Order: sequence, then C-alpha cells, then structure tokens
Amino acid sequence: MRYAVDNIQSLYEHPIRISTEDLEKYAAEKASRIASGIAEALYDEAKNWALKKLQPGDLNLPGWRTLPELPRLPSLPNFNPPKF
Repeated sequence: MRYAVDNIQSLYEHPIRISTEDLEKYAAEKASRIASGIAEALYDEAKNWALKKLQPGDLNLPGWRTLPELPRLPSLPNFNPPKF
C-alpha cells in the first residue's frame, strides 16, 4: 500500500503490475534508509553530548604535554655570532 502511495503518479500514468520483488526491494530500501537515519541521529547526539560533558581538563592523558618543549642550546661563552 505504501509503495502505491509513494508512487501514485507513476502508477496513474502507466498502470503496471507490481511484483513481489519490487515490493521486497522497496521495503528493504526503506528499512535501510530508516536505519541509517537513526544511526546518524544517534551518532550526532552522542557527539554533542560528549562535547558538552567533557572538558579538556577532564581527560587524564599521562605523558601528554601541553606544549612541545624546544631543545636547549648549549651555553658557549666564547661564541660570538657574526653580525650582518
């Protein structure tokens, strides 16, 4: 019935016989679209919740520095850089 409602214009212009394969394809297509829509909505909601609830300071990541450290240059008291 839903197949007929969704495709009423086509059925009105060209009366054809609807096979069971067409109905099965239509049902599988609709089910996969609904499932993918639900999965995307759940993913977006979970991502939004995590971004709202977790702050950068909440994550305890051992060994992670806030900023990379630059190497220290050795102390050379007699070294004079050339002047340009």
